[in-house]
Amino acid sequence: MPANASNEFIRKAPYAPWKTFRDKLWNKKIRRLTPTNVTAKVLKDAWELGASCHKHHSALVFLGIIQKDGTPCEDVWNSLQSSQETEYRKAVQHVVRKAYAKVFESLKDLQAVTDGKLEDIMRQQYRVAKTSRPAAVGFFKGICKEAGIEVGPEEQAKEGEHKTRREKALPKDKPRREVLPAAASPVAFQIVVDPTASEDELVELFRRAQAAWRKALESD
Repeated sequence: MPANASNEFIRKAPYAPWKTFRDKLWNKKIRRLTPTNVTAKVLKDAWELGASCHKHHSALVFLGIIQKDGTPCEDVWNSLQSSQETEYRKAVQHVVRKAYAKVFESLKDLQAVTDGKLEDIMRQQYRVAKTSRPAAVGFFKGICKEAGIEVGPEEQAKEGEHKTRREKALPKDKPRREVLPAAASPVAFQIVVDPTASEDELVELFRRAQAAWRKALESD
């Protein structure tokens, strides 16, 4: 395990997929089961996390829920099973702030921090490899949300930004295409014509019929 100049061992921040950790491990196991020994083998086979078992095991160790050998830290584990929302949030906040102490020490305003800045902290403070940093940031933001801690700009602001970009992409000088109403079902009708009528009389008859039809459509 890497160490810094003062020989203090540095724990690598989790980079397991947060959604998988939350859905398969956090909600179904940690919040429900009696504290038990959790090894990578248990995660792989009994808890069906497959090849990602080591990532999830490291995450549990980093958060202080189990020790490296899989022994449960019962006080922490039990605190996360509170049925009271307020108590549960406090317990998760305690876990997060203790595990990610260096992040909270490095940042004054979590709500304004960017993913790039968080990735930089993951590199400097937790020695997370470049390819794993986005996942490490995603895990951190996910568990902070679970704790009720706001991190980064609100998603609504991002959605608004994307909308503005789409609007800017549209040509301003291009006229909008008029959307015509759906055509009505065809209606059959008959016009009785005098066989002795002249050509001019027939033209006038059909002109009037056309005008009457248009007027009827406008009045609907």
